[in-house]
Amino acid sequence: MQLKAGNLTINHILNINLNENTHLRSGTAIGLFAALLSIGGLRFNKHLLIASGALLFCYMIYLFINSNPIKLASPFGFSFKATGVTILFLLPGTVNFPTFFRYSRSKADSFLALTLIIVLVAFMELSSLWVKPDILFHPITTTILNTQASFKLPLLIMIIIFTTSSLLVNIYFASACWESIISNFGGAKEYAIIGLLGTAAFTFFQIIQPMQFLIDLAIYFISTLGVILIITFIGSIIRSNSFAKLLGSASWLIGCFTATVLEYQNPNQKMQTLMTSIGISCLFFLVAFFLEETIWSIKRIIKKK
Repeated sequence: MQLKAGNLTINHILNINLNENTHLRSGTAIGLFAALLSIGGLRFNKHLLIASGALLFCYMIYLFINSNPIKLASPFGFSFKATGVTILFLLPGTVNFPTFFRYSRSKADSFLALTLIIVLVAFMELSSLWVKPDILFHPITTTILNTQASFKLPLLIMIIIFTTSSLLVNIYFASACWESIISNFGGAKEYAIIGLLGTAAFTFFQIIQPMQFLIDLAIYFISTLGVILIITFIGSIIRSNSFAKLLGSASWLIGCFTATVLEYQNPNQKMQTLMTSIGISCLFFLVAFFLEETIWSIKRIIKKK
């Protein structure tokens, strides 16, 4: 999906119409380019992300200065759904933070990184009061593209950097997941393999409905996992760690099954599906935990008598 979005943005910048063959070729080229760069490992990934993040921040500052504020509806109210969607949308990425922070020089570096992430994300979200979410199709950008052809090349390079950076992050996230299954998995060769597999998936899954279905399921699964990890950690403080993990795994599988069924039945009710799957997972965990504690207490009382 990120390759597809990158292609559409490049099409907008160059003002051309991509047919299916050209779309596949250009997307495959970017995917292979990212797979090749992934051989550089995590250190190269870090430097590229810093560069792309600086570019995006500077571009947002530029749009922020040259845009007019959007008139907000009055009176200003609080939306539980909007707040919940924002938190749950960021939750899958937040769950993956430890895959990067395990390489931190110290715990202080990790806390500083978390602080900077919160500040930058808050800036990006608040800037939506002045800048439309789709910044690359912003009227300012469109005007510059139409009047200054020399602006196209730097913007085109910036989009390629953004897309490549996102693909490298996904490659590393996938490799971290495989490391938990295959102990010897990791390194330049494995990164390249994952990049090639992702590019192959792009070439085969061009139908939007199945891809969107899989993406929605991935968001539901990871968001539910994030919530279950939190309550499992709390449960492990009260009871044995092995029991809490087993119960947490069962609760997560039930949430995944619920999300799959609801997504198949009502694909347009995304917020309801997400909240329901998380709610059922948490409810199952709490009920099972309550029953286990009750049975454990009764057994202890009978044993003492």
